[in-house]
Amino acid sequence: MIRDYFNLVFANLKNRKLRSFLTLIGIIIGVSAIILLYTTGQGLENVAGREFEKFGTRKILITGKNMQLFGGPTGKGGLTVEDADVVRSLPEVEFAEHAYRQTAEIRVGKETYLTTVGATSTDTIEKSFANSGLEPLEGRLIKKGDRTFIAVLGYSLAKDTFDKELFAGQKIRVNGNEFKIVGIMEKTGNQVDDFAVWIPFKAGQETFDIGDNVTGIAATIKEGVDIEQAAESIRKQLKKKRGEEDFEIVTPVQLQEQSQNILGVVKLVIVAIGLISLFVGGVGIMNSMYTAVLERTKEIGTMKAIGAKNRDILFLFLIEAGLLGIIGGLLAALFSALGILLLKKIFSVVSVVPIEITFNPWLFLFAILFALVTGVVAGLWPALKAAHLKPVDALRYE
Repeated sequence: MIRDYFNLVFANLKNRKLRSFLTLIGIIIGVSAIILLYTTGQGLENVAGREFEKFGTRKILITGKNMQLFGGPTGKGGLTVEDADVVRSLPEVEFAEHAYRQTAEIRVGKETYLTTVGATSTDTIEKSFANSGLEPLEGRLIKKGDRTFIAVLGYSLAKDTFDKELFAGQKIRVNGNEFKIVGIMEKTGNQVDDFAVWIPFKAGQETFDIGDNVTGIAATIKEGVDIEQAAESIRKQLKKKRGEEDFEIVTPVQLQEQSQNILGVVKLVIVAIGLISLFVGGVGIMNSMYTAVLERTKEIGTMKAIGAKNRDILFLFLIEAGLLGIIGGLLAALFSALGILLLKKIFSVVSVVPIEITFNPWLFLFAILFALVTGVVAGLWPALKAAHLKPVDALRYE
C-alpha cells in the first residue's frame, strides 16, 4: 500500500516538473539560509569567545574619548605617558603599558605598503607579548631597554606582502625613518597582528612626532583584586589628574556584555531571516498542493468512487508535500555544504580575525527534518480539502 502511495506521488511530481522545481526553490533558499546564517553566527560567537580569552579577565583598557584607534588624537582629550604613570602607581595594578598606534607607510626598496604600526612602552613589552601568546618565528621580540630604531614584523607583512620575503637583520623604512628588523612573529591568523609592525615607544615618538601622546593604556590587575573596583580606582585617579572624565574605561565584563548584545541581535536577525525564508517556502508548497488538488479533483472523485477512503487521499497528498519538503531539505544541505566551503575561503581573505566556519552534522539533520515538517504542515490544509471532497461533486468538477 505504502509503495503504491509513493508510486503515485512520484508520478504526479514527474508530471509537474516545472512547478515542483519552483516549489523546491523556496524550501532550498529557506533551509540554506538557516544553515548558513546559523553557522556564520556560531563562527562569530566562537571568535568573540576567543578574543575575550585573548583580552584576558584581568585587563582594563583605557582610551581617550577623542581618540582614533589607529590614528591618534583627533582633538583635546588624548591620553599621555603621564596618565599611564598614574595608572601604574595604583596598588591594584600589576603593570600597565602605553602604546601609540598609527597607520603608516612601510617601504622596502621601491615597494610600499600601508599598515598599522604600534609604538609600545618597552618597560612592560615582554610581559605584554607573553600574555598575548605572541611568539617570534625568527629573531627576537622587543625587550626592556630597547630605544633604537628596531622593529618586529607580523608574519604576513614579512612573508606575503612584498616581492621578496623579509628576514631578521634586514632594514625597512617606516614613515621615512630606517628601522632594522630584529624579529618576525609567528602566524596568528589575525590580520591585525599578522600585518602589524611593533617598534619601541621612543622610536615612535621621533617617527610620528607624537610627543607624549598615546592611543591607549592597557592595565593588568593583580590577582585577587576586584576588576570593577580597580576600574573605579583608575577612573577616580585619572579624573583627578586630568580635571575631567574625558576618557573611557573598558573592563572584561563590559567587553563581554557588548559582545553578547551584538551576538544577540545577530542571532535574532538570523532566526527572523531563516523563518521568513522557510515561511515563503512553506507557502510555495501550500500553493502547489492546493493547485494540485484543483487539477486532480476528478481523479480524486474517481479514486473515491472505486473505494479510496478519506485517509488514503489525505496520506497521498501529505506524502507528496512531505516529499517536496525533504527533497528541498536534502538539496539545501548540499548547497549549504558548498556554501560553507565558499564562506571559509571568503572569510580567510576579508576577515580581520579568523572566523572558523565548521560543518555541524546535527544542524544539517535538524534542517532536513525541519524541512520535512514544514512540507507536511504546509500541505495539511490542501490534503484535508482533497480528503473531504465528495465523490459526486468531484466527478462533476470542470
